[in-house]
Amino acid sequence: YDTERWKLAADAAEDVLIWASTKGNIQLINTGKPFEDYGVAVSQQDNQEIILACKGNTGEDGFYQYYLPKLGLSGGWQENHSILFNILPYFYKADGSDQTWDEKIGETYLFSEYTRKMNELEPRFKQMAWVFGQSAYNNTSVAKFRWNYNALNKDTKGVCRLVKFLYRYQNEIYKDWTIFRLAEFYLNYAEALNEYSANDKRVYDALNTIRQRAGLPAISNTDPRYNTQSTLRELIRRERAIELFAEDHRPNDIRRWKLPLKDQFWGGPVYGFKFELNAAKNNYVSYNLYKIENRFWSENMYLYYIPQIEVNRGIIKQNPGY
Repeated sequence: YDTERWKLAADAAEDVLIWASTKGNIQLINTGKPFEDYGVAVSQQDNQEIILACKGNTGEDGFYQYYLPKLGLSGGWQENHSILFNILPYFYKADGSDQTWDEKIGETYLFSEYTRKMNELEPRFKQMAWVFGQSAYNNTSVAKFRWNYNALNKDTKGVCRLVKFLYRYQNEIYKDWTIFRLAEFYLNYAEALNEYSANDKRVYDALNTIRQRAGLPAISNTDPRYNTQSTLRELIRRERAIELFAEDHRPNDIRRWKLPLKDQFWGGPVYGFKFELNAAKNNYVSYNLYKIENRFWSENMYLYYIPQIEVNRGIIKQNPGY
C-alpha cells in the first residue's frame, strides 16, 4: 500500500475536471432543477456532461430490446430491470435526511406506507424508479412511452421497476451507452483526496457539487457526522452508489474496495417487495418484504477470470480460484 498512489489518482481526476472546464466544453448539468438536470445528464444523448459514450449499433439485440420498457414486453425486463430493497437505504429523502426502512419479513404493511416512503425520496431516485400503483415520475412525452401504469401491471422481483436513462428518450433505435460522464470525476477526485489527506476542504467541495445538483444540503468538516476520514469515506461510497446507479460502476467499486460479503448485492441475500391487490383486483392494499435469493460470492471473485487461451501461452498464470 502506497498513499502516494492516491495522490496520483487525485491529480488525474483533477486534470479531467480542469480540462472539461477549459478545453473540453464539458460541464455538469446544473440549472437549479435537480430532477430535470439529473434526468438530462443520464438520458439525453450527447448532452454537455458526457465525455465518452458507446455509439455502437445495438439494435433489437441490445439496449432497445432488453432495456427499454416496451409495453407488453414479457419475462426478462419485467423481472430483472428492477430496484432491489438492498439499495433503498442508500437514497436520501428530498430534504437530505434518511428514510426509514424497517420492514421485516413476515409482516404486512399498508400500501399507502410504500407510496409515502417512495414519494419522499430524492430527485435522483425519481428519475430511476417506476413506483407501483402510479405513473412513472419521469413519464415521457414520447407517445410510445406515455406511461400510465397502474395496479394491474405485472409484478417485479424488486421494490419498483428501473426506468433510468429514459427521461429524454426520443425514439432512438440505437441508444448510446454512457461510459464516462463528468459527475464520476468529481466523485473520483473526492475519494482519492480523502484517502490521501483527511479533512481536505476540496473533498467537501467536490461532494457538494454533486449533492447540490441533486438538491441535497451541503456538508462541511464542522459536521461531526462527516469530519473524519472514515465517515467521509462512507459518504463518498454512498454518493457513488446513488449518482452512478445502474451505470456499471459498482461491480468494479466493490472489487477495489473489497467490501465484506454483507455489503454486496452480488453475495448474500437480496430482497424485494410483494404486493397484494384488493378483492376487485384493481388496486394495491398492502405489501411485504421477501427474500428473492441468496447470491453467490467468493474471495476469488475480487479478481477476474483470465481467458484460458491467454494462460495457455505460458506467460501468465490463472488467478486463484478459477
